[in-house]
Amino acid sequence: MSDDVVELRSDRGFDETRQRLEDALSSRGLEVFVRIDHRANAVAAGLEMPPATVVVFGAARVGTPLMLDAPRLALDLPLRILVRAEDDGAVVAFHDPTGLVTDAGLPPERGRELQAVAVIAAVAAGQPLP
Repeated sequence: MSDDVVELRSDRGFDETRQRLEDALSSRGLEVFVRIDHRANAVAAGLEMPPATVVVFGAARVGTPLMLDAPRLALDLPLRILVRAEDDGAVVAFHDPTGLVTDAGLPPERGRELQAVAVIAAVAAGQPLP
């Protein structure tokens, strides 16, 4: 699939950036399917790493028609956003949805509704909206 990763530097620290992501998803009525806390998993294995959480989210009404037309999209849907800590703040990262749909053989306009991921990431990072 696509290697088009978009990264946005947050204007806040990890905890506040992660909370803004959660708030942005909730306010849009998107379902959060799972939160993967990589740091907690590392600590449980006796390892250390900075905070890093992947939030997997979506809406079946958007993703299902895409997966029916391009079944391999099920590898990348639902969408996910990573928030990771860095020494001087946090970074919000996601895969460019246009690349996801075109890599699956669909025309770019089919990924229009998935572009909400860029808006949600920008809100979480405190960046201007795309």
